[in-house]
Amino acid sequence: MRRSAAALVAVGLFAVIPAIAAAPITVDPAVGTPDTAFHVQIPATFPIKQIRDRYYFYLHGPGGRQCDTSVTDRVGVTPPKRAKIVAVDLPGVRVVTSKRIVPGPWCVGTFQGRVEFRDFRPRTRRFVIHRIGTFSVQVQESQ
Repeated sequence: MRRSAAALVAVGLFAVIPAIAAAPITVDPAVGTPDTAFHVQIPATFPIKQIRDRYYFYLHGPGGRQCDTSVTDRVGVTPPKRAKIVAVDLPGVRVVTSKRIVPGPWCVGTFQGRVEFRDFRPRTRRFVIHRIGTFSVQVQESQ
């Protein structure tokens, strides 16, 4: 009886691990106009142990002054320790240089995004990066 109970507990533990590893990323709306702020959220699956621990939301796609180049937007969030959800609103970003970011309407096209957690390790003074998942948003002309 003991052996079957231990096997049942072990099977139950393995069943939970894939659900934790594949955190769903929610994007609202998935399709918007150039003035849309995209709301992206995920479950807070990693604990905040250090003030430098952060969830990063990246979004890459068409950009530049005339939408002829590309742009990458990165937002870092350190949620409260007991947070259940981590969310950001991503307004339009148009021009990024090495010294400044200029907000503006999104360029029309498809943007690819990803979410990762950067876990700071004080002893080594380095980050361990956990890739959480990817998402995409579509920007269409205003009607």
